[in-house]
Amino acid sequence: MEYTKIIGLTYDLLDEMKTSDEYKELVFLNTFIKTKYKQELKHYHHWFKKFDEVFQIGPYHPDYKETTKNYQQAKKTLFETEEVKKYFLLESHLNDKLSSLSKALNALIPKEEISCVK
Repeated sequence: MEYTKIIGLTYDLLDEMKTSDEYKELVFLNTFIKTKYKQELKHYHHWFKKFDEVFQIGPYHPDYKETTKNYQQAKKTLFETEEVKKYFLLESHLNDKLSSLSKALNALIPKEEISCVK
């Protein structure tokens, strides 16, 4: 199959995916979560950043236990909301579809043309 046909098919499939109800709901939920859970997101990102800094040093950091506890609580508060759970479920499902698409496209390309070593 010609590369231009493969590229055209890929764009068609991605356009189709972007018009699906799943994708539209994912986009809606993304906006909804950023609006409804603005404070929770801010709190989560604050503690994630602190946790990342403390984690570089490890359990010997003086704020390790407190930071870890606060990060886990902020994450739990945000990630246990129905909208966030649904968002990640949809995201996972769409990623599975993209993975399948990638595998199908890979099967169309002759292996000798993929290799970097000739």
